Amino acid sequence: MTMTIDRRQFLKAGAAGTLTVGFSIGLAAGNASAANVPAAKIVAKDQVDAFLVMHRDGRVEVYVGKVDLGTGTRTALSQIAADELDVPFNRITMHMGDTGTTPDQWLTGANITIQQGGGELRRACATARAALLGRAAERLKVSASDLVASDGIVRVRNDPSKSVAYTELIGGGRFELKVNDKIQLKPVSEYKVIGKPIARVDIPDKVTGRFEFVHDVRVPGMLHARVIRPDDIGQPAGFR
Repeated sequence: MTMTIDRRQFLKAGAAGTLTVGFSIGLAAGNASAANVPAAKIVAKDQVDAFLVMHRDGRVEVYVGKVDLGTGTRTALSQIAADELDVPFNRITMHMGDTGTTPDQWLTGANITIQQGGGELRRACATARAALLGRAAERLKVSASDLVASDGIVRVRNDPSKSVAYTELIGGGRFELKVNDKIQLKPVSEYKVIGKPIARVDIPDKVTGRFEFVHDVRVPGMLHARVIRPDDIGQPAGFR
């Protein structure tokens, strides 16, 4: 039997006694056990995994707590990540301002996105790159100082035939590292992407109408509202 009660009746009933609400979250019959449910995305700003996910196919997902307000910061931050990681720009997928998956990097405004947010991203990427070089050194049995990285591949400086891809070192896994705030960053002289005339990644969808602005968002059951003003607005006081 289904009973219908409106909100006013519900609140009246609650005011007269104690309301207890209980719920549980479980898996449907036949589904995998809870142990197989993916762990929540790390968002702690001091963790490399909050900023980066490297996949086995070479794609790199970057997570930042800033948003692009039309100033091209999505492209600029992607350039920063690509250069500091030594991966191709076109392999970067940028996620911005999603409170469930991106680190809290304070506000977005003026040049603070690049100055503060970009700096934090650089240090996370540099920490990741150093870790990858360390793992490659163990794999190739050389010193990390004898290695060079380019396009997601680590090679022995004096013997390029000896190499290992990032994907073999970390693909699909986590770094489980804290961001090193004192990590050595790549010098300007070694930039390959930053400062180059990269086409802004947000423009194509904007000019073709594919980009979803906030006023384009539609959700199930969505309602619209408008201000209704009285007919006599602007009339002298007391006039009816």
